[in-house]
Amino acid sequence: MNHRGVIMGACALLTLGVRPAVAQHAHGDLTIGSTASGGGNLTLEYPLDRRPVVAVSDNGAFPGLFDTTDPGFMPAADEPPDIFSLNLGTTVTLELTDIDPNISLKVNATTLSAVGDLAAIATHDHPDPELSSLHLHPTFQLGILADANSFGEGRFSFRFKGSGYGNSAVYTLRVSNGYLPPLSALADPLATDDAKKQAVNCQKTVTKEIRKFWAKKHGLMSKCFDAVLAVEGLGKSAESAAAVCDLNPGDPKSLIGKIAAVQAKTLASIAKKCGPLSSSSTPFTDSAVQTHVGMASCRVDELIGSTYSNSVERLGEILGGECPAGTCVGGPSDGAACADEHDCSAEDDVIAAFGCLKMAQATD
Repeated sequence: MNHRGVIMGACALLTLGVRPAVAQHAHGDLTIGSTASGGGNLTLEYPLDRRPVVAVSDNGAFPGLFDTTDPGFMPAADEPPDIFSLNLGTTVTLELTDIDPNISLKVNATTLSAVGDLAAIATHDHPDPELSSLHLHPTFQLGILADANSFGEGRFSFRFKGSGYGNSAVYTLRVSNGYLPPLSALADPLATDDAKKQAVNCQKTVTKEIRKFWAKKHGLMSKCFDAVLAVEGLGKSAESAAAVCDLNPGDPKSLIGKIAAVQAKTLASIAKKCGPLSSSSTPFTDSAVQTHVGMASCRVDELIGSTYSNSVERLGEILGGECPAGTCVGGPSDGAACADEHDCSAEDDVIAAFGCLKMAQATD
């Protein structure tokens, strides 16, 4: 799955109807302060090096919509010389400095989707950070154009502005639905030992089955691209390579058919150990497991792309047609007008099959 091309709404911050702020935050909020007492630049205190990902999950109300209310925003308390509290009455504004295609960010009633878009978050109006209006939990949303179980992720960069302060540095967060949620049973004092054991065993099964899926898909794709490489480097048969790399989803013996079978077996093995997967199953829902498998699948594509240079282009040529006299012969563009072989390439089919397969810059 193309983790950019399938993203529809990808991160939204909604301050209308937000959940009440809670006193304890296991992993901390996006804490906003300044670099000097009463002035300086706005700054963010948050472990971006360790937690750069906003993990969203199926919200259960709209197919393909994923959300979360963590992390929230929090005004900083004085902790000189690292960070200083904001002056009361300071309204903090968020400005987009970069955003992935087809992603939007919503703050209050303002939708942000392009570089330079900005919107006010809230005003710091109480000396106790917990009681300030700037302490709120927005909703990060990720909308997928495919079905509700498709993997998707995207990045956006932003900075803070506020009267009386210089602009903050630029910060980047990634929104993803591929991360499994924590095992809630382990933190639940009412959970039985059997429930905790079941949760742990389920996660162990997911780990094992993902590892097997990853290895099998990588093996199948490697066999294909080894064959493609042999055509170019060793003069081997292009027809044989095309057979190994067949992208016909309707043929169970094709490359795509085999990968689909491996993925289906992975999901079945997880369900067998964890119990039937559904929108309310624990410790993981059907959506959580499927998007996690999708994330693993995407990472295989990325690794293959880093191993085999010009992967999309070369496979597209193998599966494409020829241009002998201004008309494509064979391949997905058979019969179409062409100026050269590239016009008859099957690159679009390759990208559709392996959305996370990316090429590096040309070196030859």
